[in-house]
Amino acid sequence: MWLFLNTIVKVFGEYATVADMATFIDSKNDRHPTELAKLRGSRLVVAQETQQGRSWDEAKIKAITGGDKQTARFMRQDFFDFYPTFKLFIAGNHKPRLQNVDEAMRRRLLLVPFTVQIPPVERDPKLTDKLRAEWPAILRWAIDGCLEWQRIGLAPPAMVTDATDEYFDSEDSFGQWLEDKCDSDPGNGHKWDRISDLFADWSAYAVAGGDKAGSTKAFNSLMASRGFTACRKGSPHQERCFAGVRLKLDVGPAS
Repeated sequence: MWLFLNTIVKVFGEYATVADMATFIDSKNDRHPTELAKLRGSRLVVAQETQQGRSWDEAKIKAITGGDKQTARFMRQDFFDFYPTFKLFIAGNHKPRLQNVDEAMRRRLLLVPFTVQIPPVERDPKLTDKLRAEWPAILRWAIDGCLEWQRIGLAPPAMVTDATDEYFDSEDSFGQWLEDKCDSDPGNGHKWDRISDLFADWSAYAVAGGDKAGSTKAFNSLMASRGFTACRKGSPHQERCFAGVRLKLDVGPAS
């Protein structure tokens, strides 16, 4: 993996930039705008060495991969605006956590597994130099791949789509809560439960799993994204509820 990316970066020359992984990872502190400034004009951006247990800065990932205008500046210089023109490659042994598994993130991330381990006795210490002599052919290969992408689209192979689906499934703690703790039938107005009860149950489930429950507002957005409709039900007081879902009853073992 490292050899592949390092070779591609060298082939791209000034069109490639190696970024700090912290640029794309969630942090309690604001990152300095120079981290974004250095990405202006790049066509390929590579970041390496992910750390275990860290989470994506999902808002930033969505913004830079969605083509949104970015504001940045270099040290002791004025701010400027630019539009990202690059593809982002992240390489690492640990997969960053996702707080929200939504359609926007699913559109943006593809996992490419590098599963082959070359035995030490078979490794070529001169392979980097040998590949250097092949840079023109490697660039031609990349251009041919771009033309093929323009013709048929990305068309990721099954190995990539399977690894990506597995990653999203493992990160979708909210979807797992719906499956484990709720009786869900979106669109069924006769099935409903109070938002306060649903949120309390989700919060306990999230904390037990080491996740952040988020705010009630964020919870409502997640529920809406899964097809559940907010409504008012019950008497004598009309309480805020979600239709199409209710908490499962805890049933003890049969006697």
